Amino acid sequence: MIVFIYGIILLVIVFIILRSRKKPSPTIKWFNTTYAILTVANRESLDYPGGLTNSLINKSRMEDRLKEWWGIESKEDADSTINWLVNEGGHNIELLKSNSKLRLYTFNLNDSEKILNTYSGRKKLIAQTFFEAYGRFGEKAILGWDLSRAMFLYGACYVAGYYTYEEAMDKSLALAKTIQHSFNSWEDFIESYLLGHKYWVYTVFDDYSGSASPEHRRKIYNKILNRKENPFKELEWNIEFKKTW
Repeated sequence: MIVFIYGIILLVIVFIILRSRKKPSPTIKWFNTTYAILTVANRESLDYPGGLTNSLINKSRMEDRLKEWWGIESKEDADSTINWLVNEGGHNIELLKSNSKLRLYTFNLNDSEKILNTYSGRKKLIAQTFFEAYGRFGEKAILGWDLSRAMFLYGACYVAGYYTYEEAMDKSLALAKTIQHSFNSWEDFIESYLLGHKYWVYTVFDDYSGSASPEHRRKIYNKILNRKENPFKELEWNIEFKKTW
């Protein structure tokens, strides 16, 4: 009987904690939504910067993840990587420069098809991605991919302990304004992101199927769109950011 009562009390305490858990402000939720697809792919939460709560266990997990996937092991590494993504052009400049000769054929479907037929394999996939991205967004072709990843890194590096919360959120605020001014809507931003992911997959992986495939990443996006709580619908693109930290 006593064990049963203690069990009920514990359940009540857990329920109260869960009900009282503070939800992120619209501004911070907007930050988190810029990399929502990655967060959902990792089976983590859109309520927290980097997708994880700030704890010793998650700190260790994020340190390992940043080291394995990004080569980031310090604040200096984080600063350098984010600077490459935001200020040095990242993958967007890489795509534009490596395919500069294709720009002449971007807006003529017949010409672009003829050019594509002269390529094969990986080169053809990359050229096709260039035509899609440049044809829709011009010089901002896959900028959404770079900026989304930079926003993720601010949150992730906070969880890993490389940035303080205030530092990460201040940096996220500045970048959020850049993102907002660079694209007209969530749809445009995410399409640029998905095209960038496609380019990255074609340049890094030999196998384009499975969980790393562009098709899988788009399915995740569609899954978020069909959720009852869909941040892309709940949050206006041109939200007025407020410093709530």
